Amino acid sequence: MIRSLILFFYYYVPVILYLLLIYTFSSLSIEIGTIPLLNHDKILHILEYAVLGFLFMRAYLNSVGSSFKIRGVLTSAFFSFLFGCSDEYHQLYVPNRIVSIGDILADTIGGFIGSIFYIVVLYVISWKEKKYGKAD
Repeated sequence: MIRSLILFFYYYVPVILYLLLIYTFSSLSIEIGTIPLLNHDKILHILEYAVLGFLFMRAYLNSVGSSFKIRGVLTSAFFSFLFGCSDEYHQLYVPNRIVSIGDILADTIGGFIGSIFYIVVLYVISWKEKKYGKAD
């Protein structure tokens, strides 16, 4: 029981905190023209949700086991899609924010990329452990 609680806090609390961070930033009423970086809105969405996909994949695989990588990638992309939809819906009620299907697509792609990146990190770590031995 204690072990499960520790694992929940270690793996899922970062996901929850990051979701809250996304929600908080999407609650800000900003004027798009005042921030030059927002001209690349879709790139920002992809990067933002890639972090979410990475964190989600980390939690998912440590819960169900590392043999469920493909299911984890699909689940992560779907989770990113759902949260992206809820985020865009939330922005309907935030002044100066625009709702966009393109943002939802970028969110989904970002979640997919982040989860794939987590798998790549796992393979690199595994390869290094095989080649050099496990670090203490």
